[in-house]
Amino acid sequence: ANLIVNPNLFNEVGLFNDDLKSGADNAFCKHAAENHHKVVFMPEILIKHPSRGTLKDLIYKSRRTYGGWYQLLGFKSGNIFTKIYSVIYIIRPPIKPLYRIIKHQTTTTSEKIRAVIILIILRVARVIEHFRLLFGHSSLR
Repeated sequence: ANLIVNPNLFNEVGLFNDDLKSGADNAFCKHAAENHHKVVFMPEILIKHPSRGTLKDLIYKSRRTYGGWYQLLGFKSGNIFTKIYSVIYIIRPPIKPLYRIIKHQTTTTSEKIRAVIILIILRVARVIEHFRLLFGHSSLR
């Protein structure tokens, strides 16, 4: 949601990748770290970011960010084996997130059920987005 950068860093490692629909900030930070620049998280800085208020907003964000990861992971330009791997990758069951939801101590059973339903809806949205991208459509911005 926020990134503070010394302007000189752009001269040294380059600008954000405009071709990416999502995740350009992550790719920029990874590139900066690979070039021996320090990337730090500052927990004392508070950022107020509007939450996604509706399920429709969450689905759109999930599809948009998946499109960025689709590009970053090379699924867009990969060979047939990369594309087969990408299908296996996206249809795998969300075991870790499900486990975290179920094991959460302070969440009620009804909240856990709602969280699991939302997780499944978002996963289905990403699978649909994956196949949309696999068949040549553009990722969302």
